[in-house]
Amino acid sequence: MNDERFDRESRSGGAYGRIIYYGSFDDDHVVYKRKKFHYKIEQEVEAQESGEGEEFGEQEGEDEEEELTAEEGGEEGVEVEEEEEEEEELAEEEVGEEGENYRVESDEEISSALSSNKRGKQMSIDRLSALPDSLLARILSFLDMKEAAMTGVLSKRWQFLWTGLPRLRFYEGSSRTEKIRKFVAWVHRTLVICSGHNLETFEIDFRYDKCFASDVNVWVDFTLKNKVKDVALLLNSRKDLYLLPQMMYSNSSLTRLSMEGCIISPKRTVEWGSLTTLYLDKVVLNDHVIEKILSGCPALYELELMACTGLYYLKIDHQSLRELKIGCWKGEKSGYCETFLEISAPYIHTLQISQHPRGRRLRLTDVASLVRADIDFEVDLHPVSVKLISCTEELFNSLQHVKELEVGYGCLEVLSMLAVKGWLLPHSERRRLIIDASKDENSIPGILCLLESSPYLETMVISLDGFCEFDEDWVNISPAASYVKKVDLQSDLWHLKTVTITRSGDSDLPSDGVLNLAQLLLKRARVLEKMVIDTGKFATSSSANVASNYIRIAQMLLSCPRSSPKAVVLLH
Repeated sequence: MNDERFDRESRSGGAYGRIIYYGSFDDDHVVYKRKKFHYKIEQEVEAQESGEGEEFGEQEGEDEEEELTAEEGGEEGVEVEEEEEEEEELAEEEVGEEGENYRVESDEEISSALSSNKRGKQMSIDRLSALPDSLLARILSFLDMKEAAMTGVLSKRWQFLWTGLPRLRFYEGSSRTEKIRKFVAWVHRTLVICSGHNLETFEIDFRYDKCFASDVNVWVDFTLKNKVKDVALLLNSRKDLYLLPQMMYSNSSLTRLSMEGCIISPKRTVEWGSLTTLYLDKVVLNDHVIEKILSGCPALYELELMACTGLYYLKIDHQSLRELKIGCWKGEKSGYCETFLEISAPYIHTLQISQHPRGRRLRLTDVASLVRADIDFEVDLHPVSVKLISCTEELFNSLQHVKELEVGYGCLEVLSMLAVKGWLLPHSERRRLIIDASKDENSIPGILCLLESSPYLETMVISLDGFCEFDEDWVNISPAASYVKKVDLQSDLWHLKTVTITRSGDSDLPSDGVLNLAQLLLKRARVLEKMVIDTGKFATSSSANVASNYIRIAQMLLSCPRSSPKAVVLLH
């Protein structure tokens, strides 16, 4: 049957349904074009068009009788021919011969084949498409807006799915003005599409310039009109700061607010009645402003102030505020850095401090309810670091009553400097101690200093990472080396029950200094129950050298005398 006959029969219509596939084989795949038609054999019409008259009608009738006979009587000849034709067609598809192939199938067979083929080819798409729109939107909300918008090309269903996201996050890391302008324009267009939805989060993060102040004002107004609960204005700028508009100070929908590179200067009262978390980084404010903020946030639970200028006294009398994070920035002016930031927060439970040698000094006057403290320093090998040492002494004196203490890598380095010089920490009531230490011997003095001051310690976790180097501006190296060799404590540890020594990444096996510390703890911890030492991949390494070192470490620790009969050493 040629193409002309095919088209003519397609237009004729009729009661007998057939589907005819014809395709051309193209190397690795076959492209099928389908035409479905229904036709009724009308001898008179067919005779007029083809000139075949009764002969064609009779032949067509005979064909129908043969088909009915094959279906009712089950004649094998017709079935064999059909099977042979199908096998020949499959063989031609596998070989990839050029040309056209025609095949006649029933509607049920074609429907079943198409359904099976579609499921096989689109299995991964169907699994994702089977999810409800709300769940898909939840997944997309974890992407950047540019990435989420790109999913609109997948299908019609995905075309506008990203516009209904509950979280809008915009980020541009470039410092080029032209690229930033395009980014700002794209944000405006996106907000027009997304307005009217139930938004939960709006975050903008880019290199700010004062020429974009009006644009940011529009975005702030957008968050107010849509009652966004979580707003983040992260405006990274080296020279220009964004003045927060007055309309933002009255917002009952806010539950979380993050600002960077802004100036906070409310003319009236601050009304953030639902705010629970406030994060301020490189923000300009003063004592009077912070009082307004705290008085206008009765539900505030967490406050974070990083490199904020203008503050001299922070008094927090809110019983709802339980977590406070303070960070001093190295870029602050030298005269300003010589002043103290005095903190009085009698109701907070958690305090996190991050200081820089060239930053401001902190003074804790009242932290009576404090339970957990996290202290770390950005160690800058600079002569001014002597100031940080004196600040450390005062800081630890204020934290004697804290039950859980976490000491960062930089803070431990400072403590090691102090210990080598003979300084002792005051006795504390801490029960749990978490230490970020170097994997060499230089951090041992600081660890011993902390142990000496923790007679009630029950749990200790040491995380090994990096190397610690003493600097001649701080202390001479020779006394440090002699101190490290004297790994011992003045008294036993009567409450220490659990010790865990972990590693970060694929670092080396614990150094001899760390192993000596482990042996010391086995000797001095009278009620020790478990010591866990992470050896990572070295426990199963096939290298002969590594395996021998691992065996040596195991023998050293397992053969070490223990003061606690219940002590168990685990290497994993």
